[in-house]
Amino acid sequence: MTKLSVVYKAPPGENKVLEAFGHTFFDGKPEEIEVTDETAEKIKKHGMFHPAGKQPEPDKHTDKHK
Repeated sequence: MTKLSVVYKAPPGENKVLEAFGHTFFDGKPEEIEVTDETAEKIKKHGMFHPAGKQPEPDKHTDKHK
């Protein structure tokens, strides 16, 4: 098992609450979770999650300020 501290970032227009990987995530709220090593790798590669304390890179396709 692997412990992660992650933040879910909802895409524009999407639901602010997500149930995934056996956990409930709230947009912008850090969550401490414990998952299998395989699930941890999936979360790390998933575009809507980032490590707690680190801001995600802006999406160049949806960032209106670019």
